[in-house]
Amino acid sequence: MSLLKTIDTNPSFAPRESGPLPERLISGNPAFKTWAQDVARGETVTCH
Repeated sequence: MSLLKTIDTNPSFAPRESGPLPERLISGNPAFKTWAQDVARGETVTCH
């Protein structure tokens, strides 16, 4: 069993969009897009 995993550089699934926590925001309106590679193959995501 290999510990190396292939990273999909062109994922076909939508990213999770988020922003900073209000208490950590200094200025502006930053936004982040995250493609969770560990759930790309049908695993479910649980957000806390």
